Amino acid sequence: MERVIASAYTGCSDWRELLEYTRSPLEIQTFGFGKYRGSLVEDVIAQDADYVRWLLQQKWVPIEQPDLYYTLLRKTGPQAHGGK
Repeated sequence: MERVIASAYTGCSDWRELLEYTRSPLEIQTFGFGKYRGSLVEDVIAQDADYVRWLLQQKWVPIEQPDLYYTLLRKTGPQAHGGK
């Protein structure tokens, strides 16, 4: 039964993969805090690139907002925060 449930919703073949899946960051659609609370992430990226760069450089963002951090990296690329 575990395999059927895990596979049906996530593509995971067993509970270990499902556990790892649940620990993975999610791509989010809207900001949940700050001056852009409720705004679409894509809109903020397009309208305020300086703010997005600033967020990606803050040490607290990947710790306190891992889903947002993951989303911003995916949508802007690592160069947005000084990565290679």
